[in-house]
Amino acid sequence: IDGESCVFERSDEFDGTELDDRWTVRIDEPGFEATVGGGELVIPILDEIDGTRTGPFSFVSQQVPDGDWSVTTRVTVEHETNWQQAGLTLWQSDGNFIKLGFTADGPDPDQRRFEVTSDDPTDQRHFGPDINVGADFPTTAWMRMFREGNVISGAFAPDVDGEPGDWTTLASTRVASGVD
Repeated sequence: IDGESCVFERSDEFDGTELDDRWTVRIDEPGFEATVGGGELVIPILDEIDGTRTGPFSFVSQQVPDGDWSVTTRVTVEHETNWQQAGLTLWQSDGNFIKLGFTADGPDPDQRRFEVTSDDPTDQRHFGPDINVGADFPTTAWMRMFREGNVISGAFAPDVDGEPGDWTTLASTRVASGVD
């Protein structure tokens, strides 16, 4: 997306000690919380909502703008268990979302990948081609989800000294039907 169209009013460097009011927090498991400190937002990885799995789930969100947009974040995840993931989700409900995930298929570092998946209101799961990054890819990555027209796409880059390295766009895209 053209840099001139970017709006930074929703950006957050997490340089305080608490989330401000623009964020909505959902953590389904008692005893866990989102924390802010040292320029980082830390969210517990609990489980997922995907097909028959109904959580517990945790996320921090805010409304996306109308029209085309781009959201970029940096995530760190150690991938210690099967299906452990971090990323960005365009969420309408537990049965209607599009997810860009940095996912592990098991505890072996060679099983780490990036993917775009979605559930639609009929609870149909949609998987696009993923990209396996293996053990040599860092545990910290940059992720970008973007909307152009009515298509949602995702990209990722390794973290290189706190900045994104070369971006890779995933071949899979999802049509934003009912997810605004």
